[in-house]
Amino acid sequence: MPVIPVETSGDIRRGASRAVVYVRAAVVDEWTAVPELLCDEVVTAAAPDMSTAKFSYRAGVGFVIGGSAYTAHLPLQLDQFQVRVDVYDWENVFQFSWFGIIVNDVRDRYGAEFVPGENETDPDNRVENSWQTLAAYGMEYLFAITKVIVSRIVAPDGVGNEVVGRGLVFNGGRSNARSNPYDAVGNKSAGVSGPNFSAVFDRNIVDTTQQWTTNDIGVYLMANFTPDLGGEEISVRFDTGSAVLDWDEPVIKQDGRYLREIMNELWNIQRYTSYVVGWDDDLHEIVVRVFTFTDVAFDLGGGNTIPANER
Repeated sequence: MPVIPVETSGDIRRGASRAVVYVRAAVVDEWTAVPELLCDEVVTAAAPDMSTAKFSYRAGVGFVIGGSAYTAHLPLQLDQFQVRVDVYDWENVFQFSWFGIIVNDVRDRYGAEFVPGENETDPDNRVENSWQTLAAYGMEYLFAITKVIVSRIVAPDGVGNEVVGRGLVFNGGRSNARSNPYDAVGNKSAGVSGPNFSAVFDRNIVDTTQQWTTNDIGVYLMANFTPDLGGEEISVRFDTGSAVLDWDEPVIKQDGRYLREIMNELWNIQRYTSYVVGWDDDLHEIVVRVFTFTDVAFDLGGGNTIPANER
């Protein structure tokens, strides 16, 4: 996991502009710069790890950047806000933007004490004086809180599709998520598609029923379980590049599991694969990029191949 220390949080370098932090409550909102919210660290990561960032904020009575008088600054209330960190080098050349969700406010703040606010004679007008610490996860956090409790199957008329209230087992035949052992029989419909042309579960096991591959399952999950951010459903772009596993037939349980847990079972080091999660700020969508850990194609025999990493 590359760790990018952002040198704006040392006592001597608090005014250095190596990172600019922006926040917004909803995807439809404009980004708002928060100069006093200082980024201490950005950690980028691929699954199964999660990318993170840490921030500090000086709450209490003091100067704002560019201010000329003492003012009161209450602790920030930014839980579940989307955050963007624009990182620059020491010559102020832009390097990259990091996107995430603020998910933690360390309440036991360093040096916390209450001091008088603007009206010193009012005992109720006091301001907590402390360093407030905030933490954020990358956009993959949304997959970690999205639970699978339904499935999309072929409708009774055999033409459209509908949702049933449980997560069926991929390649589990007619088994439901609570049966064990599973049938280990394909249950993907060949004739009906769901959102974004993803496959759906067949209603019955018939001659045209097919096996789900890892790639099929990935397309299905990304199309049918869109994360929620600030009350807005976020679309997901599924980018496998050359890392397409379209020959395997995994049996994958999904009912009651979080989406990220299923994704980590599909793409992991044991299968020479992983993925990273990014954010397209122009299109307002999450981007899932799958990759492999081999620089040359890895032949498993029988026409099955782990593709080379071309990213």
